[in-house]
Amino acid sequence: MASEDCGRSVPFAFLEDIILRWINAYADRGQTGLAYGMNQEFSRVLQRRMDEFSRNTGVIDHISQVHSEIDEVRAVMVENIEKLLARGDKIELLVDKTEHLNRETFRFKKQSTAVKRVMW
Repeated sequence: MASEDCGRSVPFAFLEDIILRWINAYADRGQTGLAYGMNQEFSRVLQRRMDEFSRNTGVIDHISQVHSEIDEVRAVMVENIEKLLARGDKIELLVDKTEHLNRETFRFKKQSTAVKRVMW
């Protein structure tokens, strides 16, 4: 539970921070551990993080806003890279067609020259 003055983003930022710290500290051991088996160790981490998030709500809110902006930029970058790769494929196809057209042009020129010589 969080007070209303914390807003919505601070509690979620706190939960994300706790999840990351849990994974970093316990990794696979956290999946197979007994219920409350790591409570004594991790309760200190929880208390420190709660105190820090309670004191610095403005900073944490700003940090979570920056994280969300970074996520948006990352999504746009991924989309742009996908478009660039698709465009690269199209350019490669165009180059292949151009080379084929160039070869056919030379062949046509040789054949037309041969026909012209035969007709004259």
